[in-house]
Amino acid sequence: MRLILTNATDAEMKIPRSLLVLSILSTVPLMAQSNPPVTITTSPVAGVPTPTPGTDTVSVTLTPVGAPSPSVPVPVSSNQAPTVPVVSSPSMPPAVTILASGWGVFNDKTKAFGPKEEGGKILFSGEGFGTKGKNFAAYFNKVTLSEGQTLRFSADVQFTGISGTGHFRYGIFKKRSADHVRGWMGYCAFSGLDKSYPNGALLARNDSNDVGYDSIKGKTKEGAEAIGATVIGESLYGVGTFKEGIVYNIVMDLKHVGSTIECKTSVTPKGDPAAKPIVSYAAVDATPMTTTFDAIGFTTHEVLSADTVEFSNVNLQVF
Repeated sequence: MRLILTNATDAEMKIPRSLLVLSILSTVPLMAQSNPPVTITTSPVAGVPTPTPGTDTVSVTLTPVGAPSPSVPVPVSSNQAPTVPVVSSPSMPPAVTILASGWGVFNDKTKAFGPKEEGGKILFSGEGFGTKGKNFAAYFNKVTLSEGQTLRFSADVQFTGISGTGHFRYGIFKKRSADHVRGWMGYCAFSGLDKSYPNGALLARNDSNDVGYDSIKGKTKEGAEAIGATVIGESLYGVGTFKEGIVYNIVMDLKHVGSTIECKTSVTPKGDPAAKPIVSYAAVDATPMTTTFDAIGFTTHEVLSADTVEFSNVNLQVF
């Protein structure tokens, strides 16, 4: 039954408001929800303020045991702060960590350049490693991005014996073969100085291309000119130079949004919060050739002259 307190005259029964609920609970039997509401009124009592409708009026609903609770709002006094409902955010699925393995330099059949893997570090070095540009890669179980999913690659990298005018290229790919770098699909970022691309370049690999994964132009097997990639973005804050003894953090995100791939990536010096990134890109590939990936690839060009390249804190995640 529903109990309603209203203003009343002296002729009606007087019940102290502070005892009203206790009195009703102890004396009135619970009735089925279908019974009509019972109205109880109070009269003004000396020293007790007259109730003001909308502020001091209280509605109380007693529900019989086993009966469903009606959804009846309880008016709140105007001098009380309303209770704000807390809406919890939908829980995000946990990130899935993927292992990268099979590190190696292309065309290095004798493993003269390593890598040496120890304590979570991957070191490429060896006599002649810095005399010509090198392509090297690692592989992971195939990932096909669903709508809204992101694939993130991150790692720290450090060079020794480098030229400040050199450049380094990296990316996330769908390989054609682990034996060569031709025809890979995916995304490649230029970092460091490149005279041909003073503002840097973020590449989306073209379908059916037959050139190296870090190249824009090249030759087909038959010797014809080929366009291997499309430039979808330039570095947002210019292009910096690599320095000896500095550890750089690489991050690349590929997110599947609708019919597009959003690509964000940067190379940033560690240990100095005020340091500018070597490069920073944010671009959208409106016509992606693939949403499936299984490799990370890197290139040190000859002008970089890196005697060693060391990776650490390598991490691949899908979330």
